[in-house]
Amino acid sequence: MAVIASWNGRTWESRKGRSFTISGFATGSKAKTETDNDSKGSAAQKVIGKELEQISFSTTSGFMVGVDMRKEYLAFRGLVNKSAPFILGGQRIGAAKYRLDDVQISDIVMNGRGLIVSATLAFTFVEDAAEAAKGKEKNAPDANARTSALYVGPSAEDKLQLRMDN
Repeated sequence: MAVIASWNGRTWESRKGRSFTISGFATGSKAKTETDNDSKGSAAQKVIGKELEQISFSTTSGFMVGVDMRKEYLAFRGLVNKSAPFILGGQRIGAAKYRLDDVQISDIVMNGRGLIVSATLAFTFVEDAAEAAKGKEKNAPDANARTSALYVGPSAEDKLQLRMDN
């Protein structure tokens, strides 16, 4: 079994009897800017951070390769607004967590009984804003952080706890 990617317990894979692969994979990172007008009337752009990262791709599959696209669509539709790490090729890619922002089904081919024989699912994932904010908090300097080699050793709280335990 070759798992191509996974997110929130769902997998895109290629194995005997099932082919649910990825095409048109795209991701990126972009600076967040704002424009300030100075007294001379010229606009100056200032970088104020980073836009949320996005991942987008599509999957075309169907019954002939072991995939019920209606069932897949309904399963992913139920996961819209959920967040989880996006794993690609066995490694987390990009942000800590991505939220499924959009899933669409198109290019539907049906049989005479109205069953979906094949279709394309298009996915858009957006970096989880709450997780991105947590990451910024973790990177913020801590006022109580020990930044010198002079402070190597247990803290006052640790020493007190050791005395209480003995």
